[in-house]
Amino acid sequence: MTTVDSEDILVEHLRASLVALGVSDLAAESIVAEARTRPAWSGFAALDIAIRKVAPLVACGRVSRNDVAGAVRELVAADVVEPLRSAVAPVGGVA
Repeated sequence: MTTVDSEDILVEHLRASLVALGVSDLAAESIVAEARTRPAWSGFAALDIAIRKVAPLVACGRVSRNDVAGAVRELVAADVVEPLRSAVAPVGGVA
């Protein structure tokens, strides 16, 4: 039996969410890889927030499917998570 850790599940969910919004597999892999380079959980959190912000804009036509990758990258780069980092107490010494 193969074990799958929670990070693998999260990564697959984020990748699949990007692809569902119209991002190519290659671009989705690249965006997720960029999120992995950020400290602790902040990269994945920023990516999740960015996907959640962009998805309704795609649904209503405000962001075209061709522009999703760029919009997501912009939001992640804007560091939408930083204000949350100071509000969350570190667990096990990892903030």
